[in-house]
Amino acid sequence: VLAVSVSKLDAAIPLFKKAVEANPKVEQFWLSYIGALTKLNKVGEARALLGQAKSHGVADEKLKKLEEQLSTPPKAVASLKEALDILVRLHNESKFQEAVELGEKLIKQYPNDPNIPNILGQAHFHLNQLEESIGYYESTIQLIPNHAETHYRLGVTLDNAGRCDDAIKSFNAAIELQPNYPEAFNGLGISHYQNGDYEEAIINYNKAIELKPYYAGAFINLAAAYIKSNYHEKAIRKYKAALQINPALSLAYNNLGSYLLEIGELKDAKKSYEKAVILKPNNAEAHYNLGNTLSDLGRHEEAIASYTTAINFKHTDAEAYYNLGNALKQIGNYGDASLIYKKAIELNPRNVAVYHNLGNALNDLGEHKKAIACYIKAIKLNASHAETYNNLGNALSDLGRLDEAIINYHKAIMLMPYNAEVYWNRHG
Repeated sequence: VLAVSVSKLDAAIPLFKKAVEANPKVEQFWLSYIGALTKLNKVGEARALLGQAKSHGVADEKLKKLEEQLSTPPKAVASLKEALDILVRLHNESKFQEAVELGEKLIKQYPNDPNIPNILGQAHFHLNQLEESIGYYESTIQLIPNHAETHYRLGVTLDNAGRCDDAIKSFNAAIELQPNYPEAFNGLGISHYQNGDYEEAIINYNKAIELKPYYAGAFINLAAAYIKSNYHEKAIRKYKAALQINPALSLAYNNLGSYLLEIGELKDAKKSYEKAVILKPNNAEAHYNLGNTLSDLGRHEEAIASYTTAINFKHTDAEAYYNLGNALKQIGNYGDASLIYKKAIELNPRNVAVYHNLGNALNDLGEHKKAIACYIKAIKLNASHAETYNNLGNALSDLGRLDEAIINYHKAIMLMPYNAEVYWNRHG
């Protein structure tokens, strides 16, 4: 028997699934399965099954009725409480787009309920739709102005949108309503840090830690602010404190590695990044940073592996492609380097250094005309880069275009008058 009450639909879904898998030609099984998903507002899953049902012979007319149901508010929602239960479940299951679709229908039915815009704000945030998220949080605050958590969430979203001054106002509003709110103090510290006010950031991070002594994230943020304020020993202590609280904190090892790299402690930086990627193997930033450290240590083969891993986890990182190209060039693999540089240019066509280095790789491959085109593009983006004029002169010289080469050597000398190599090329 497949008919069940709405309250038991969730538990019945696996049974419906088994039924259609075992007997895909039974039309009623498909109709019951899709109908149950529709009542639970699992719109995406229900729509995905429509095509499968049709391929197994379910009548078009019956499927059309189900499609119409998917386009209208769910009939199973008989009360605000039931509606909110479904909305919260969708959010908690990370089905954010479905939560948005349902929430935007419900907000028309229940415009004065603050829970709906609040959940919509959270769902849009997870979808990286920040302006929509901000709008719904502001609507929530209009309905419940004394809700500290919504002011805090609004602050986080504003900060992510780059509106740090507005974020500071929201965090302060949350703290005014709830003075012992460590997350709000931490958020306030982040916004001050983003504004370059490191001393104010330090004050707020310390307040967050005072209220929540085992707040590892606040310790990491405090360490970063100490570095910016040149309190390097304090920074090291705070990173270590974060790791004492949570030894498996990849972010702390990554940030500590960045600090050690900055001060030239390459071997210790390498160890720190290695711990970061062990703890979180899909941490693209840590793999990228490890690649940079290995490159600085002259270990280019290992650097190539790290950059490649970083790219596997983050395909759109133009800098990772650029540095991978540099590492390939260092080991003499100019062909692969040129291909990687071209990918970096696809992702960021305004990076002068990539055109310059692609030109160098092509020049090393003997493809002087293509190299010249890259150097000219680099110069169009930045007409004051002396080394590009010098290398353009070299490529022109290799093609026997000496007059043009001399003109570019002269430009390089004007920009870099004390460079002996340019003079040598000019008069050689």
